[in-house]
Amino acid sequence: MKPASDRWGFDRGMPVDRHYIEHFLHKHHKAISGVCLEVLNSDYTHHFGGDQVTQADVLDINAENPRATIIGDITDPSTLKHDHYDCFILTQTLQVVVDSEALLRNAFAAMKPGGVILITTSFVCSYSPHPIDLWRFTDASLRILIERATGTIPSDLQCFGNLVATIAFLKGLAACELSSAELDHFDKRYPIIIAARIDKPVDEGA
Repeated sequence: MKPASDRWGFDRGMPVDRHYIEHFLHKHHKAISGVCLEVLNSDYTHHFGGDQVTQADVLDINAENPRATIIGDITDPSTLKHDHYDCFILTQTLQVVVDSEALLRNAFAAMKPGGVILITTSFVCSYSPHPIDLWRFTDASLRILIERATGTIPSDLQCFGNLVATIAFLKGLAACELSSAELDHFDKRYPIIIAARIDKPVDEGA
């Protein structure tokens, strides 16, 4: 009746959902360059952007986060500078924010023309009270949300997961405990992660 791990598998290795998140970020690593923004920390920015990154900002609503360079509510339009960032790595945040449409609207406004937002969010995950989970998304609902908030269509929208991987993830197993075949197979009935890339048009605001 209990999972193998109460920490999504972090204590056993890389969680299954993180395997898919990192796969998506690696696919789009060339976009992680210039002035970048990430939530909570800049780990993915530096790992996937490397020398392409000239500035790495970290956003958090919690003023006690020592890694944060910007303290504020991402749903508040005054939190981020407009037309300022080349890339925003927005992983696993949509589901814990009350107004996810305001989040995306403000994130889009913060991007320079030609800038890129890389989003991941959960379709399935064990419940988290800290921060509290509020929403779950499908590829269809994420596409609708992006179109409403930004007026654009995502240039890439993918789902990752299958029945075996989903069961393993919910049981708290790590990605290293599954074979490549078990991880890489995709079954649209059992996604774990939904990921999207949003490109701000170059002539935006011109």
